[in-house]
Amino acid sequence: MTKKIEIVDRKVPWQGFQKIDGAATAEEAIQSALLDWNVSPQPLYCAGQMIGGRYGLVRDVDSKTLGFCGDWYRPVQNREAFSFIESLVGEELSFDTVGSVNGGQRVFISTKFNHNWNVNGDDINLYLLLSNSHSGTKSLQVAVTPVRVICQNTLITAFKRAQRTWSMVHSNNLNDKLADARHCLQISARYMNEFRIFGE
Repeated sequence: MTKKIEIVDRKVPWQGFQKIDGAATAEEAIQSALLDWNVSPQPLYCAGQMIGGRYGLVRDVDSKTLGFCGDWYRPVQNREAFSFIESLVGEELSFDTVGSVNGGQRVFISTKFNHNWNVNGDDINLYLLLSNSHSGTKSLQVAVTPVRVICQNTLITAFKRAQRTWSMVHSNNLNDKLADARHCLQISARYMNEFRIFGE
């Protein structure tokens, strides 16, 4: 299957939304959205003195500070987060949209369930959405939601209307949490099947 990548809005290299139709890998998603960059904690200084226990989260491609964190904070890089969601995709999901907001402080990738649910004659599509923050203030979040993300407002709404959510603070190992996230996904699929039966 060929993929179609459509640029929806990309005023600067690290901000915008893109639709990805068809098969795609996490690496292709990162490259298409120009999110191939990392952040790292850098010491903060005041009057020439280092501020203990506080760091700036600095992007490597332009040295921009995206947020602030403590010494306990462990950044989750874009490639790491996207690979994580790819490991959840399997055959039941396909990549749909990808992008970032607030100058790169928040990045996301959305995948669509290939199967839809019919409730009282209405087809309900579900999306598995991952959002990762580089501001130092938000957790990494995964949600199953009926909202398709095409702009910043729908990104916010998608999490508000999520049927199930899973989150992880930036102090843990992402790979160690894979089983928890898969469990969240399985619960969500069962929930939608029960919801469909209830509506019939």
